[in-house]
Amino acid sequence: MSVKSPLLDNPAVSSTSRSSGQGLRKIPGDYGLPFFGPLFDRFSFFYCQGPEKYFTYRMQKYQSTVFRANMPPGPFISSNSKVVVLLDSKSFPILFDGSKVEKKDIFTGTYMPSTKLTGGYRVLSYLDPSEPNHSKLKQLFLSLIHSRSEFIIPEFRKSFGELFDTIDSDLAAKGKVNFDAPTGGLNEKACFDFLARSWLSTNPADTELGDGAPSRIIPWFLFTVAPIAPLGLPCFIEDPLLHTIRLPPCLVKRGYQELYNFFYINGGGILDEGEKMGIKRDEVCHNLLFFVCFNSFTGMKAHFPNIIKWISRLDLREDWKNAPKLGAMLEICPNSNISFRIQGLGFKIQDSRFRVQELAHAELTEISNSGAVFQLFLTLGQFSKIALQIGAVSQFSLDLKIQKQLIDEIRSAVKSNEGKVTMKAIEEMPLVKSVIFEILRLDPAAPYQYAKAKTDLVIESHESTFEVKQGEMLFGYQPIVTKDPKVFERAEEFVADRFVGVEGEKLLKYVVWSNGPETEDPMVDNKQCAGKNLVELFSRLLVVELFIRYDSFKVELGSSLLCPQVTFTSLTKATAEG
Repeated sequence: MSVKSPLLDNPAVSSTSRSSGQGLRKIPGDYGLPFFGPLFDRFSFFYCQGPEKYFTYRMQKYQSTVFRANMPPGPFISSNSKVVVLLDSKSFPILFDGSKVEKKDIFTGTYMPSTKLTGGYRVLSYLDPSEPNHSKLKQLFLSLIHSRSEFIIPEFRKSFGELFDTIDSDLAAKGKVNFDAPTGGLNEKACFDFLARSWLSTNPADTELGDGAPSRIIPWFLFTVAPIAPLGLPCFIEDPLLHTIRLPPCLVKRGYQELYNFFYINGGGILDEGEKMGIKRDEVCHNLLFFVCFNSFTGMKAHFPNIIKWISRLDLREDWKNAPKLGAMLEICPNSNISFRIQGLGFKIQDSRFRVQELAHAELTEISNSGAVFQLFLTLGQFSKIALQIGAVSQFSLDLKIQKQLIDEIRSAVKSNEGKVTMKAIEEMPLVKSVIFEILRLDPAAPYQYAKAKTDLVIESHESTFEVKQGEMLFGYQPIVTKDPKVFERAEEFVADRFVGVEGEKLLKYVVWSNGPETEDPMVDNKQCAGKNLVELFSRLLVVELFIRYDSFKVELGSSLLCPQVTFTSLTKATAEG
């Protein structure tokens, strides 16, 4: 893997201390008429275009990756919807530079949820590093993570081992099993059980809360993010209900109090440490609740189904016929994206557009100096076959062995570590690590990033230089930024080994899902996610657990509020001991 064009490490500096070689370009775009402009853009964002098209349309219209726009929710929740949008990997890092921008009360963007949802406190996520309590609370959680590190792997394997045991038995009885339903899914229970066991040494089932934590967390979470969360309801219901006025916190107060009681009773050691640092005990408890339930639980609830989704799309089994350059028969799972790479030239067959319900086959029927012909055979009647012609090739490769490579890598590393899943074994799985980073690149858990300019700034994109005034809100949409074609080859594609090896690791600084570059670590004086390294470990552990137990699996994919809805329809137990 290679970087197509070098980027500056420090893309934005104060205009008073920097003279640019480029002339300043006026930031394109506008905010429209007061009230009506933000309202129109809100409808475009949620109902007419959707987030991706909302940004790409304006990027093409203005021929710029930096432009002005409104961000939801707008009237009557947000008093100021105006942002400067940054959509390339050169301008985007300014959002992480604490010397140039501040992060006070912008965790959820252009509005701040009521503190009644967090016990009357502005919790850590809403604090700027310049505020005294930020350093104390960040240090508290970094210390918690360090002190509990030995429990992470065993408690994860215990909780998710129970999950997959349940999936096995339910699949045998019912024929299909939801991994994560909108509420009440198996993944939800496993996630909270794991977090409570690893952080608090507490099994929720043995407390008054029982298995009820997810049913209390999700409504509270939705009340917090409702102004910027699309539920998929008809716009005449969703917009006035969620995006126009704030939902009253009193409606989730009882469930939140039950969560608070759970953490107050079982988090004694952490609360004691917080008090020693000079933080009120109840403030520590509200922050602990937010850290576990909002930052960790809802992140895992959204991210883990995405992992299964992306891994399932790699489930392409090959059955070579004759010589590799003469023919190959491929078995394709329904609703998958198939990418054939020929001398660096890529194209995709997306069989979901044909609503394929059963297995299809693609066959390489001819290869010559003038091109190659693939035929996609679908069990659909009228769509009996499709032929695609690719020009001027002399050799080809089919990247269809990723799941097998993952299985071999995982089981080999575990075997060489006395059959145990340890940190040493996990570090011997570079492909697993790369796959997780590629998922985080394409499908970041937190797609929106905000910051406010502390001073007048000059910001550079790949093509232009812009001036931003003090106090202006900056915004970045990660799913576009991390597909920057000036940084990543085949930027829109899932490339499993993209981050393997020396050259691959050079690209990690452009993976910024954690509110900072992957090459940096969370510190008390920055806003990078305190659990950054843990999220990546959890993600790798999920893949490890999956392929220690199974040789293959099949899923059906749907959609829900926070994540894809994943339903297992088949699981083939491992034929060799992991």
